[in-house]
Amino acid sequence: MKLTYLMVVALVVLAVSGSGVLADELPVFSPSSLAVYDGRDGSPAYIAIDGYVYDVSSVFSDGTHAGFEAGREWTEEMAESGHGVAPLEGLEPIGVFVSLELTLEELSQFTGRDGNPAYVAVEGLIYDVTDSARWRGGMHNTYRAGNDLTEAIQGASPHGERVLANVPLIGVLVVEEEEE
Repeated sequence: MKLTYLMVVALVVLAVSGSGVLADELPVFSPSSLAVYDGRDGSPAYIAIDGYVYDVSSVFSDGTHAGFEAGREWTEEMAESGHGVAPLEGLEPIGVFVSLELTLEELSQFTGRDGNPAYVAVEGLIYDVTDSARWRGGMHNTYRAGNDLTEAIQGASPHGERVLANVPLIGVLVVEEEEE
């Protein structure tokens, strides 16, 4: 099977670390979708730090700067580099970064039972509902964690997608396509 990675642009409301500033309508990047923006061959240079994606094209010549390559997540390395996040001051995040990529089959293992966390997917994004009081034991009303609940959230749910702002966004779904 060939895997195609789904990059989703979603309405995501997340607090920017410690600033109280809200970011909304930001694209969501996973490791594979961020890798496309490596600063080579005319591509923009993006990096992810602390859960956010920044456009660093102006300082990353041909996709690199001071040993760092664009198109990757660099939180730990930046902290250890002596630079810290100071070079990013003044840059606005252009996206949200999540490191988890799961297929629907893999998602089905995260049911909130037998010590496993409880994850649900909506619109291609994966949320961790483990610590939500409404998802005790991996169940909420008739819905079970470990599933894509897009139709339920958009149709039957009286709350809609707004309730997802109360749980952590942690990943994206990977869509499997059949090889021809």
